Amino acid sequence: MEYKIQLRNPVTKEKTTLTAYTEEMALNMIKQSIKNGWRVKNTNELKPLFEQLRGEIEK
Repeated sequence: MEYKIQLRNPVTKEKTTLTAYTEEMALNMIKQSIKNGWRVKNTNELKPLFEQLRGEIEK
């Protein structure tokens, strides 16, 4: 499955879209984008991935 990850930089208001081709790749891209200060748009396609990330954080 292909994942489209929409990002926005809160400082510069720049917007961009990343494409991931696997779930693992998408999770890594989301984690790295958040670490770099980007905001990730919460789409229906990404909701299951966000749930996985929340589970990892709570551990």
